[in-house]
Amino acid sequence: MGKRLKKCIKAPTVSFTAPVLLVSQRQASAYPPNSFEQAHFILFCHLHILSSLVISLNKTSTTASSKTIVLITGANQGIGLEIAKKFATENPTYHVLMSSRSLAKCEAAIASLPSGLSLEPIELDVTSDSSISKAVTAVQEEYGRLDVLINNAGISENTLPEDLTFRQRYTQIIDTNTISAACVTDAFIPLMRKSPEPRIILVSLGLSSIGNTLDPKFPYYGYDGPEYKASKPAMNMVMAIYAVKYKDEPIKFNACCPGLRATGLSGGKGNHPSVGAIIVCRLATAGEDGGSGTYTDKDGTFPW
Repeated sequence: MGKRLKKCIKAPTVSFTAPVLLVSQRQASAYPPNSFEQAHFILFCHLHILSSLVISLNKTSTTASSKTIVLITGANQGIGLEIAKKFATENPTYHVLMSSRSLAKCEAAIASLPSGLSLEPIELDVTSDSSISKAVTAVQEEYGRLDVLINNAGISENTLPEDLTFRQRYTQIIDTNTISAACVTDAFIPLMRKSPEPRIILVSLGLSSIGNTLDPKFPYYGYDGPEYKASKPAMNMVMAIYAVKYKDEPIKFNACCPGLRATGLSGGKGNHPSVGAIIVCRLATAGEDGGSGTYTDKDGTFPW
């Protein structure tokens, strides 16, 4: 495993049983003490053990590489954590890379889930170009491709300091939710194009639907939070642009609304975030006949 990968991804613990070389007393006595033959025999034993270790490590890497590789941004909490949990528990053929700005938080999140799941932490700050580049390099060196990318990381006015100015709130939220989602998507597309069935999902927001915002019959008509609501339609446009650009390739781009869920972004309002993970996983596991360039929720097509 390369140096860059060690910095970005925590390697799984590998256990193996070294071979036991049985040498009879008669065989041992055939080599006089400190003889060349005895030294050669000892060297052979060491090389045999080392070879077994390499084979064991390669088997572990091959097992993960043969799975569908999924990367989720902002996976240490909320809907991102529930998406990772659903993928890993219901799809044993999936290997999930859980990313966050803090590797320690990802490791803690994995520790909170049932043991034995195919999960791996990776440090990725979506607002940092260098962090994105390191993550891409790590995935490239370890797996050579990426099958599913879930752009889930985001912030809202509920997660920002109260002393920020109006401009600062808009700038930070749009930078994280829109610009960073575009940067992460663009950076990983070369690896996605190496997958037989690549899928890119952008987690959007029903409250950001322009049609619903103007509809007095919409249950959340007049709901505040302008910065957060404004960031998601722009993100939806990012998705639509890529869907058109790659319409002749297998790669599919879709946006979805997970619904109002009890997370830090919503201020704790809504149902359990596990419900929101359903639509995301459904889109990410869609077959070749699955659509591209769509905006949906659990009930179907959502108005732009």
